[in-house]
Amino acid sequence: MVDGHFNFGHVVSHRVMGKLIEKAGESFVAAASIRNQTHVGCLIDYTGMAARAGMIAIMMTDGSWGPKLMAPHGGRDRRLGINPGRWRFPVRRASTSASA
Repeated sequence: MVDGHFNFGHVVSHRVMGKLIEKAGESFVAAASIRNQTHVGCLIDYTGMAARAGMIAIMMTDGSWGPKLMAPHGGRDRRLGINPGRWRFPVRRASTSASA
């Protein structure tokens, strides 16, 4: 669990993803949960860091301070925020050179 101390979410998430990439390079898997940070921006920026390092990344967020727009499954009252998520996988790009 990482406490962001309500710092700028872009900086906190970038640093945490960097540490996760290091740890996953050593142990093949790494995970973290961040609390008390502000807006993180586009999740694709952080998952892209892992994909460029040849790793799979899954990142999700919950707008816990924002308006509650969804009811839980089977519920009637709105109690959940909209939770964006992003998945990235490394890809091998095909060669663009043509041989005759």
